[in-house]
Amino acid sequence: VRRNRAIAAVLAVSPEGIDKTREPAAYEKGLVRATQAVEKLLAAEPELPVAHLLAARLAENHGDFHKAVEHLERSAKLSNGAAAFEAEVYLASQRGQDPALEARGFAALQRAANANPDNLWVLSELMIAQVTGHHAEAKLTLTRLRENSQPFVEFIQQHHRVNITDLLDKAVAAVEKEEWDVAIRQTRIA
Repeated sequence: VRRNRAIAAVLAVSPEGIDKTREPAAYEKGLVRATQAVEKLLAAEPELPVAHLLAARLAENHGDFHKAVEHLERSAKLSNGAAAFEAEVYLASQRGQDPALEARGFAALQRAANANPDNLWVLSELMIAQVTGHHAEAKLTLTRLRENSQPFVEFIQQHHRVNITDLLDKAVAAVEKEEWDVAIRQTRIA
């Protein structure tokens, strides 16, 4: 029950919930309720990954991305590195506009890719982060992405008019030549 109350309270103040510009009083009341519910949940179940995820959501509402990343890293650790929690660390770190946070997010994304080598979303995000950061290991990620995306090549070609295999091959060639601008263009399209 405590868990469900905390989830419902946080959802109420999420972007899909109470509109804080139209209903500021209701939003503030909801935020207090959500904070209390999450604090109670953390006190009762401090080892619950979802409790830390909810605390991170509230920290994001306050614009405290350092605290959000800390809670999300705790979630990832408590979940034994579940890709979803590692991805959440990465996403929150990107919103903080802080190089130290971004480095932590990049590390989380690498852990997610290592633990889930077939996850196309994780590989796609890692590929873009690696190419943008001029990391030579982008070649391996691009190769893994190319192999794992084969079942979807025809679908992508039909629906997006993009030859994903060709784009990834060109990106690999660009990484090998350290032509990072070309690699970035190819991966942004892919």
